[in-house]
Amino acid sequence: MTSKILFFLIILSTFVVADIKSIQETYNQGETAQLEIVIPELFEEIKTSNLELTLNNTKQQIPFFFQKITKTKYFVYFDTTNLNPGNYLFLIKDTKTLETSFLKIKTFNASLEIKPKTDTILKINPGVIIYPGPINYLEIKNPTDQRSTIQITTNEPAIKLHDTSFTLQKQDTKRITFSIDPNKITNQESSITINNYVIPIYFLTFKQEPDLDLYLKDKDQLTLLTSLNLEISDQTSKKGILILNNKINSSISNIKLSLTNELPEIIELNQTSFSQINHLSNSHFELLINRDLAAKYSSYEGNLVIQFNNKEKIIPIQISVTFNELIEEPTSEIISIKTESKSEDNEDLDLLEEEELLEEEIPEEKPASPASIIIVILIILVLIGYFTSSKTKTKKEEFNDYIKKMK
Repeated sequence: MTSKILFFLIILSTFVVADIKSIQETYNQGETAQLEIVIPELFEEIKTSNLELTLNNTKQQIPFFFQKITKTKYFVYFDTTNLNPGNYLFLIKDTKTLETSFLKIKTFNASLEIKPKTDTILKINPGVIIYPGPINYLEIKNPTDQRSTIQITTNEPAIKLHDTSFTLQKQDTKRITFSIDPNKITNQESSITINNYVIPIYFLTFKQEPDLDLYLKDKDQLTLLTSLNLEISDQTSKKGILILNNKINSSISNIKLSLTNELPEIIELNQTSFSQINHLSNSHFELLINRDLAAKYSSYEGNLVIQFNNKEKIIPIQISVTFNELIEEPTSEIISIKTESKSEDNEDLDLLEEEELLEEEIPEEKPASPASIIIVILIILVLIGYFTSSKTKTKKEEFNDYIKKMK
């Protein structure tokens, strides 16, 4: 079977998917619900009017606190005190996105579970910190009837906490402050942890160090590739051209490419190393998927690992395979037995030889011709005439002998 080679433009986002991540898996009544929203290819900014929370298709009247982080990333948090326990649906309605250069209006959603109130919950405000910004404090409330011990920690060296341990009496509230040294910021994102609650912090002034980027090339268009999710048929092959772009402020050398887990069973790289890539220069390689149409598993997961300058860049890859059952024409049992151990190249020849063998073993019966039928009929008539004349002659002789005796 001839394989069809398709480009990766088909497998990369032909449709936009929102990543709505809840900071906690579930919430108890009285806690602050926190959601991070990432929507690539946004055409228009999201506003609070796009947000909705429903329970059994009934809209809940609650205020949302909404923060824009980047052009595609947002953060929302809200108080759950007045919400009944249940399975809620968080909606981002009428979102305008660009999908392969076409404007689409879509609604994204995520499930959110709220459980009954417990004696260990805390209510924290705000639910996110943006730096630089006017907020340099966190307000912690103990909404229960039990005393609560508070522990506050952070792994970010740029953040200095002014109070890290204290006790909150029942229904008591305390504001803690912190300061940030911009010269010590090491990441674009960090957090402060209060007991088991996480308050994300986004540093908008952080400038990431230039990196080695991986792009997908389709004609004259380049798309930054950070992960790859692909669905293919077991009877389909795909090929893509990937480009390494060196944005680091110097040349890099001894670049090595490798695949982890079971990915080498279905993916081939036409090149696995580069001696050097200069600053702002490119090198490209090809990715071949299921070239031999020999996929065995329904899912392949692993990473494309790019090693350079004692660093590693990881590109997660997941390939899902759909197996199509082939319906073959019915064949005789002897043919299937004869050919099942033959090679693929000789299969047609083997079938032809077997069909000829069957013709020799089981000759076809030909119908009798009209001439032969006439000859048979004539022979039968001659025989009848012969026997008739013989009988007549015998009776006549017997009669003459009888007359002679009478005389």
